[in-house]
Formats: sequence, C-alpha cells, structure tokens
Amino acid sequence: MEREEYEKWVDYVIENWGPPRSILSKDSYGNWLKELILVRFLISLKKYQPAFKLSKDILSRELDCKHEVDNTDQCLKCIEHEAWAKEDLGTLYWKVENDAEQGLEYANQALELLELIPFGEESLFIVRGEFFKRKLELLKVSGKEKQAVKEADQKVEYMQAKMPEVEKNSYIFYSYLFKAELAESKEDYQQAFNKLKEAFNQCGMLTKCDESPEEVLKNNKGNYKKAYKRLLGETTPRVWEI
Repeated sequence: MEREEYEKWVDYVIENWGPPRSILSKDSYGNWLKELILVRFLISLKKYQPAFKLSKDILSRELDCKHEVDNTDQCLKCIEHEAWAKEDLGTLYWKVENDAEQGLEYANQALELLELIPFGEESLFIVRGEFFKRKLELLKVSGKEKQAVKEADQKVEYMQAKMPEVEKNSYIFYSYLFKAELAESKEDYQQAFNKLKEAFNQCGMLTKCDESPEEVLKNNKGNYKKAYKRLLGETTPRVWEI
C-alpha cells in the first residue's frame, strides 16, 4: 500500500472512529506494528478490502521479529503481534476472496506462533482459545463442519489429558463455545445450553450474578433457549492460565 493511500485510510478511521493520533497517525507508515493498528480499525469499520491489502503488504516483508522466546515482554509482544497479523489475514482471505484454503493456512500459522509461547507465560493481549475458535469457524463456513467439530473435541481431550490442573483453559472454553453456537444455529437449544454449561463448568467460570448454569436453567423454568441466552450473555474472565 502506497503512503498516499495509507494516509487516506488513517484520515478515514480518525474521522469515523476517533482514535487519538497518539494511537494512529500518518507517521506510522512503514512501522508494521503500528500499521497493524490501522488494519484492526479498518476491520472494525468493515473496510475489508484496504485491510486485506495492508495485511498482505505487512506480511510480505521480512518482519523484525525473532521467534526465540526469551521471556521478555518485547519478544512476547512481537510474536503475538505477528500471530495477530496472520490471523487477521486468514480471516480477510475468506471475507474478501472467499478463499478458505489460504485463510486456514494463515490461521494455522498464527496458532503455531502462539505455541512458541510457553504455557503459563502470561499473554499480553491475545487469548489462544479465541484464535482457535476462529479457525473452527472458518472450517465451518467453508463446508468442513465435521472436521471443525472433530478438531474441537480433540483439543478438549488433549488439554484435559495434558494439563488437568489448569482451571481457566481458553482452548477448552472456546472449543465448547464453538459447539454451543453450532447447536444454536440449528435451534437445538438443549444441546447449546449443555455445551455452554460444559464450557463454564470445565473452566471454573461464574456468571456475573454468581449463578451456576444449573441455577440459570432452574430460574428460567427449564426453558433451554432462555437459559442459554442468559448464560451466553454473562461476562467471563479475561484472565486465562492458557
């Protein structure tokens, strides 16, 4: 993306979103970490074509990002930003070009980068399970729903076997959440509620009013649809062990 076009989209975002120029400015051109901020704003504003163009441009360069984790915030931040860039580009390949194969390729690359960060190392701003869920959603919309469900089940089984002591495991939570939303899309609200209940129970979640999923169902007189909607709308912790 040429500088003139970049500056045009910076102006567009500032006019339509209003971020301070300390976060987004025309001077950020050429700095891939700051350019990613523009990509994120463009995606939020549903300007997928320029976001796609800028994302491809960023990842076509040799990024100054080492992949040897040295337990410094700078290194972790760099790996997470690159993973974020790849995940965004994977999503945009589907949204802009309807290209699931390329989309999944970048989604897998993003997850591989996150695996370089040791478990137990606090993530700066990325939830691994959210990235995994987006991959599952991409599989689903590209006609590979059975594969998505299989991968979700395998991830839960693997994590439960490998790290049973971890209470707040985002991989487990978002795998169950994917299956709950899949059941919801088929209007099977009993299944949707049960899968969401598993997500909460397996990951030590509490609803914001401290009701257990069972209490939510009881308080909604056994109506699975209402109980599911209530549980789905509850706030979940943003602090994950994995």
